[in-house]
Amino acid sequence: MQVSRAFTAARPVRTAAAPVPMQRASVIVQFKRTKMADFNGLSNEELLYKSVTLKRELASVKWLQRTRGIVEMKPGDVNQPQPDPEKVPKGHLNKHLRRQIAQCLTLLRERQIADGVTRREALRMERAAALANGNL
Repeated sequence: MQVSRAFTAARPVRTAAAPVPMQRASVIVQFKRTKMADFNGLSNEELLYKSVTLKRELASVKWLQRTRGIVEMKPGDVNQPQPDPEKVPKGHLNKHLRRQIAQCLTLLRERQIADGVTRREALRMERAAALANGNL
């Protein structure tokens, strides 16, 4: 008994008349990789603010990827909105945003260690700040 394999089959050759697949445009054209040195000039409060804004951006990017660019969905609307490929961010953007968040938080923790703050004390300070701001 002979087993046919999909990869041994001949593939059709693309002719000049065949349509070329469309390139997918994205909102963010190019993303610059960051280094820890890029965040060294920021104060502790600025690092916290930067990490919070990056987390919000990561959440919005994930939402746009899941919904394929549909920004508004109205309840009871008969016509479903069509996905907008122009608004869908590239998949590798998650990796860059997560890396930037980790760099901010790592630099912040390194500064806390240099000041002699233990992890338990740091968590207590973060909770107290969250309670003061009304975030918790």
